[in-house]
Amino acid sequence: MESAIGFLPYLILVALTIIPSWKLLGRVGMTTAWALLCFLPLGFILVMWIVAYRRWPLAETE
Repeated sequence: MESAIGFLPYLILVALTIIPSWKLLGRVGMTTAWALLCFLPLGFILVMWIVAYRRWPLAETE
């Protein structure tokens, strides 16, 4: 029971990173499945690096 309670903050943190990542990746034009990397401890950082250095659809039209 105690291990389940200790796991709860991790799940809250994952939810707080997956939801915005899902929305951001959809707006950038990437598949939203990349947001599932947020389940990994450093996955969110990896997702942000991928998004930061990828060409954005609106930036290409200017």
